[in-house]
Amino acid sequence: MAESILRATERLDPSKDVLEQAQGLLGDSELLDITEFGRAVHAEMSAIMACARSGVSTLAKILYCTTFPCHNCAKHIVAAGIQKVVFIEAYPKSRALDLHRDAVTLQEDVTAKVRFLPFVGIGPRRYVDLFALRDAYGSRIRRKGKDGTVTDWDRASAAPSFQARLVTYLSLERNTVERL
Repeated sequence: MAESILRATERLDPSKDVLEQAQGLLGDSELLDITEFGRAVHAEMSAIMACARSGVSTLAKILYCTTFPCHNCAKHIVAAGIQKVVFIEAYPKSRALDLHRDAVTLQEDVTAKVRFLPFVGIGPRRYVDLFALRDAYGSRIRRKGKDGTVTDWDRASAAPSFQARLVTYLSLERNTVERL
């Protein structure tokens, strides 16, 4: 990455507007992908800082997060002494494994490093589909029994249902526009 930035800066023409040129060249480089320059605090860092503020030890603890940590968060996770990170979604841009190979692993059985492991089970998005009593529009979900007939929900005999409508931001927006 540093090489691509250096190549970009070598193409600046001092006789022209340097700022305008730099913005164009940087837009084509990987510089804007560097998470350290962003102002946002990632959830992992926020969790570590919340522990520090409240006096909760992070040593040998498990951190649960929605996305595979970026390389910057991985550095702080290692420094905080966290033993395992459980994530739901991949983050292909993360360089955590490349930059912290000595301290981070994807292998469950390696205990000398911080283990970054994918979540196995029912994730938050699927949980709502399986157990919700109402859909995203507030309508009551009608469940079908094993014989195909609609049944009322009964807490004692309730079971997950795998039938759910796919609700996306686009479909919610489309429905809102239609209602207006």
